[in-house]
Amino acid sequence: MNAPLTAGQRARTLAAEFGARAARHDREASFPHQNFADLQQAGLLALAAPRSLGGQGASAAQLGEVIGAVAQGCPATALVLTMQYLQHRGMGRPGTAWPVELARDLVHEAVNGVSLINALRVEPELGSPARGGLPATVAQRTADGWRLTGHKVYCTGAPALRWYVVWACTDEAEPRTGTFLVRADLAGVRVEPTWDHLGLRASGSHDVLLDGVEVPAAHALDLRRPRDWARGEPAMQAEMAVMLGSLDSRPCKTLATRMNTGFSPVPLVA
Repeated sequence: MNAPLTAGQRARTLAAEFGARAARHDREASFPHQNFADLQQAGLLALAAPRSLGGQGASAAQLGEVIGAVAQGCPATALVLTMQYLQHRGMGRPGTAWPVELARDLVHEAVNGVSLINALRVEPELGSPARGGLPATVAQRTADGWRLTGHKVYCTGAPALRWYVVWACTDEAEPRTGTFLVRADLAGVRVEPTWDHLGLRASGSHDVLLDGVEVPAAHALDLRRPRDWARGEPAMQAEMAVMLGSLDSRPCKTLATRMNTGFSPVPLVA
């Protein structure tokens, strides 16, 4: 009896197929939807999520192997997959602000279908929040939750994302900053096709505009006073360094570390 293929082996098999489509997707600036259907069928979309939430609990090294293999076929696909893995890893990190049932629901979506998630942090005025400053995206309190309005850039995977983790600032007398979970198909969400970078056109890292988007109170994931974010998240930054470092294509690696997540891949020094 043959042993089942490892995640890395499955990724290398798929990479050959992705490579056959990559040039066309980059030329047409089309999103590789079939690649993510294939990744889901191969059991690779929820690879990073902890087992307690229904994922496979892969190590950072195993995730890096998969990302590196996929990047050999299609760097744009590998970049979007990296963002998925970073979010799923965060759901199970000690001290996470993610409500368990909400995180489990999102992981199950990725097990059972193509459900992608990414952080929307970078803005035209602010740039990356890693360097300080309040985001222009505003969250207003409502009777049932929050109303979000703002403009995000470099939203990798935008044509296919089901969920956004949006960095925003509350309109309270003493503003708090933090993350809100937003479903991509809600009223008031619009993807503006702005992304046109040779070699990574297929990543669909377009702008996302939020115009009075209503989210429930439970989707305010982690709100703090701005100064309370100063310590950063060393565990997440270390994992990011491993995963982004696995993107073998130099253009893909450079762009990913520069703009997609809003964090530096290494801890920042004040």
